[in-house]
Amino acid sequence: MGYSNILVLAEAIKRAGSTDTEALLTAMKGLAVATPAGVISFRAIDHQSTMGVYVGHLDIKNGHGVMVDWRYEDGVRLQPSEDFVRARRKEP
Repeated sequence: MGYSNILVLAEAIKRAGSTDTEALLTAMKGLAVATPAGVISFRAIDHQSTMGVYVGHLDIKNGHGVMVDWRYEDGVRLQPSEDFVRARRKEP
């Protein structure tokens, strides 16, 4: 995940042409970056990332903690809808 975060930061800085906070916020709207876990994008409406998560159970195998019965949940499916966000923010 750290590597993906650095890829996102580098692309945002390149797109913004600066490390200025406001320039980065603007650059991140709708930004899409290819990562080892797939393309991550950031919604323009609320800057939420579409990065998914691995969900499973923890177990011990050969003396080491491991995740078993895991699945990948796509971040797009876990986000509230844009209509939900607009309603909560009372935006048009």
